[in-house]
Amino acid sequence: MTEAIAGTLARFASGAELRAAAAVIAGRGGARMDAWSPVAIDGLDAVLGRPRDAIGPAVLAGGVLGGGGTLLLQALSAGVLYPLDIGGRPPIAWPLFLPGALEMTFLGAALAGLLAFLLSARLPRLNERAFDLPGFAEASHDRFLLLVHRGPDDRDEDLHAVAEILRAAGATAVVRVES
Repeated sequence: MTEAIAGTLARFASGAELRAAAAVIAGRGGARMDAWSPVAIDGLDAVLGRPRDAIGPAVLAGGVLGGGGTLLLQALSAGVLYPLDIGGRPPIAWPLFLPGALEMTFLGAALAGLLAFLLSARLPRLNERAFDLPGFAEASHDRFLLLVHRGPDDRDEDLHAVAEILRAAGATAVVRVES
């Protein structure tokens, strides 16, 4: 179930204007915001209060678990459970285990990174209520959108003040969004 959206949507001509407006709104405190843009905007995640993504640590953990698990499995099977004396080699001949472990390191890292990306992007979602917002399609081409969500105790005067702040910050259009 998707949560209803209510708040104020502002359209900006540049990412710098969007980031500056979000910083002003965040400075007032308490407002939950979402932003959409056709390009990445430096510092916007920090202004919106988003946590740092966990993709890098997930890739590292996936690689270590994939490679280490494969080495452990090969050593356990070839050296402990089914040891064979072939040509006088030791039961655990680790150089022979490296190619498989390397492959599984890459596979584990790739799968963990993909899963972390999907979770951090809150995907897959077949439909998002924000897609129905006025002018949302422009955010994938050349516009920058900032949605300031209405708080549970916000009054109409608060929404009007937010709209005025967004206009003063350089918004080209400000639309009130009802749920």
